[in-house]
Amino acid sequence: MLTLPTLQPTQAQEIPPELPYQGNGRIAFVSDRDGNSEIYTMEADGSDVQRLTHDDSRDLYPAWSPDGMRIAFTSERENHIANIFIMDANGSNQTNLTNDSSVKDRYPSWSPDGSRIVFSRVTTPGSSDIFVMNSDGSQQTKVVDGNGQRLYMPTWSPDGTQIMFMSADQPPQVGMYPALIEKVNVDGSERTAIKWIEIYGNPDWSWTNNTIAYYNAELYLEIHSMDPDGSNVQRITPIPEGGDTAYQNPNWSPDGTKIVFQGAVYNQGASDDNIYIVDVQSGDIINITSTFDSDDMMPDWQPISSLQPTQAQETPASPALPYQDNGRIAFVSDRDGNSEIYTMEADGGDVQRLTHNDSRDLYPAWSPDGMRIAFTSERENHIANIFIMDANGLNQTNLSNSPNTDDRYPAWSPDGTKIAFSRVTVPGSSDIYVMNNDGTQQTKLLDGNGTYKYMPTWSPDGTEIMFTSAEEPPQVGLVSVSIEKMNITTGLRTHIAWIDTYGHLDWSWKNNSIAYYNASTYLEINSMNVDGTNFSRITPIPEGGDTAYQNPNWSPDGTKIVFQGAVYNQGASDDNIYIVDVQSGDIINITSAFDSDDMTPDWQPISSVSSSSE
Repeated sequence: MLTLPTLQPTQAQEIPPELPYQGNGRIAFVSDRDGNSEIYTMEADGSDVQRLTHDDSRDLYPAWSPDGMRIAFTSERENHIANIFIMDANGSNQTNLTNDSSVKDRYPSWSPDGSRIVFSRVTTPGSSDIFVMNSDGSQQTKVVDGNGQRLYMPTWSPDGTQIMFMSADQPPQVGMYPALIEKVNVDGSERTAIKWIEIYGNPDWSWTNNTIAYYNAELYLEIHSMDPDGSNVQRITPIPEGGDTAYQNPNWSPDGTKIVFQGAVYNQGASDDNIYIVDVQSGDIINITSTFDSDDMMPDWQPISSLQPTQAQETPASPALPYQDNGRIAFVSDRDGNSEIYTMEADGGDVQRLTHNDSRDLYPAWSPDGMRIAFTSERENHIANIFIMDANGLNQTNLSNSPNTDDRYPAWSPDGTKIAFSRVTVPGSSDIYVMNNDGTQQTKLLDGNGTYKYMPTWSPDGTEIMFTSAEEPPQVGLVSVSIEKMNITTGLRTHIAWIDTYGHLDWSWKNNSIAYYNASTYLEINSMNVDGTNFSRITPIPEGGDTAYQNPNWSPDGTKIVFQGAVYNQGASDDNIYIVDVQSGDIINITSAFDSDDMTPDWQPISSVSSSSE
């Protein structure tokens, strides 16, 4: 039984209590499984693998930012030998930070406050230096001059005042070669030797338990730990029976209880590198990738930040919000030959057609007082604009009124004063916009920057917008999609979950849960908490038929979900409108249409303002 190394941190090195690391998120890693070294992420059990980079050059050394929102990495693209890049957690917004074709920049590592990145830079053959820059790439400053030595693999102390790194006379590719673990103050002062080891050890300084993980060659390549002063050395990984090990590139879990690392066990032949996790207390090891004919390398564990699921961001519906009961359901149907907007009672009765034109009308969204409907229309020779009309279809008005854009997926703010929507201004990218409910002050909230931002939905308190983000438009079908949210005041953007298709999110203002659809077994309706936890499948799989359930929308009282769907059983079925009881899972079909599709339903709120006046 291995024990966690005894910690003897100085007061200056104890992790500040305000640092937000609470839990363990996804793992970023490098793999050549698709023929080239690219960066991927996965859950800590090895599931839900997502590829983030797609280029012909190698992408290496991923490093999560302290808030878990971004990844710094090395890339050899853009005709550069190697530069430090940054990207969002979902792979979007990839940007060259160091942007210098005359140098080799590798091994990025974030400061604990997320404001700076340290890295290793080769400017002359046979020597490499330690540099620090701001997280936007500005103020690139040399901290330690290699002066004929290779200085590599920097890692920050928990309080952000020191940097630990490796130094040697040969580059890491040489293999077994004595290397020195050192540390230095961030201003370059007080450079201190810590420990000699037999190989480049790629140290990682835990900000939670103030212990250094590294790899060394004693019997084999193994994972070790030590205190910051080089004392209390422990071997973390046991030697497996019948096989020698090549374990390397360790990285602490944010909670300080586990280490993820790259490794192979050679037993009667070579094995490809996989990603492993070891429990520091027990020494138990699991292989979480188990790939063959490819190498998985350089893992880095995402911190889950208290800035994301804090109490302040849990937004239960305000008691002042007027939603009391469930009204009519607006939906789109092509039953009369063209996609038009209709409303009906929740039992499918009293169907009323509201729009009458030759172009498609789509994505109806009830206002919070149940008196108006925002929708997308392709009329008036526009590609798509946001319109508004009264609940009975009168006074149809173009709000966004822009012939050069494609505006879709309107969503009302809880107070009814604003409408969020998705806008395409250039091919291959869509942005999130917000405007007043009369169409004025159309403001870009989030730039797509080469990705598709779609399907916004507001939080109950109106301070955040959740949306989906992907590299392909919804029409593509199954594609990796990031669910994200953004604070509309601070701009803080948070990754929530990965799903396998555009999920058409709906945030309940009554129960503060997210409804969405995903491709698990089939297309199914799911729900989750606003921080991405507590996943639940709402719709059961019917006997003898696979499902295509999509576009969910909560009932105003938070007890039911209306959705569009079809059940394929010995042939295809047209889309109908269904309602599922969230507690029981009971489903009813309320349109039962044939030879037409009923789609994108939205449930009218019955307002206490309206009912009290009657």
